[in-house]
Amino acid sequence: MRSASRLFRFQFAVGAAGALVLGYAVVAVVRATSLAPPSAQDLLRACAAMELASLQPASLAVAVLATVSATSALRGVVSAVSRVRAHGRLLRVLPPSTPAVFGGMAVRLFSSGRPEAFCAGLACPHIFVSTAAARVLARAELDAVVTHEAHHARRREPLRLLLVGVLRDALFFIPALRDAERRYAALAEVAADEAAVRRAGPEPLAAALLHFGARGDGALGIAAERVDHLLGAAPRWRLRPSLLVSGAVALVGVAILSASVPAGDVSAPLVAMQLCRLTMTVLPILGVLALAGAAWRRAAQR
Repeated sequence: MRSASRLFRFQFAVGAAGALVLGYAVVAVVRATSLAPPSAQDLLRACAAMELASLQPASLAVAVLATVSATSALRGVVSAVSRVRAHGRLLRVLPPSTPAVFGGMAVRLFSSGRPEAFCAGLACPHIFVSTAAARVLARAELDAVVTHEAHHARRREPLRLLLVGVLRDALFFIPALRDAERRYAALAEVAADEAAVRRAGPEPLAAALLHFGARGDGALGIAAERVDHLLGAAPRWRLRPSLLVSGAVALVGVAILSASVPAGDVSAPLVAMQLCRLTMTVLPILGVLALAGAAWRRAAQR
């Protein structure tokens, strides 16, 4: 993929497909489960049997679907809340800013001893430029920087990055989204560079990058894709076929599992009890293994 727009549309399409499949899984779980208490015979049989052995295929399918759906929803909500709060903290810790105009575009000028320029704000993004950047950059270089950030602001890039990150965290079972946020951010930087180059040519932006390149925090930093682009190479991200296949298999697998669950055939209290017993059985084993592994590592370090 060569453009950030195409990558964002692809990621959004994958996210929409994942949301539809998870919604189908939730419907299947609701249709399949019964909240009525299990019979005394079923309860005694479940208590006497091994936990996994006593789970019927339908019960196991419901347990898997419910776990995947709940985990996905929880991860998505936690990711969204934490990212929104982090973005709010960034804006709150900034020094007081004053309105200014560079290159015919409105910016927020704030006091800082190092060159900084970035776009921040979700619903209504603004361009922030430090006083050090305004002081050390030539006029053409500063205009190129502001044009770069204005491209991010027009496309509401902070909000797009947040959405991509939430999709990646929520749809954890889709491998194609694991590297989505970093790749989208890199291509978005390249697209903003192109906007700056179209306005003033590559020289002012390249010169400005020399002032920002040592930061390494992503704001006008020199990523490999940007260097290649400024040298004339077309940016490209090749999505490995294995990631596409594994993602498709995961989505189709969840959909098939959801379709295979019969309606009203599973006792929710019984499944919850059995899963609880299974967890209480497995956790001590995992704890012993973790302690043994830690002891082995300490012995190996001596």
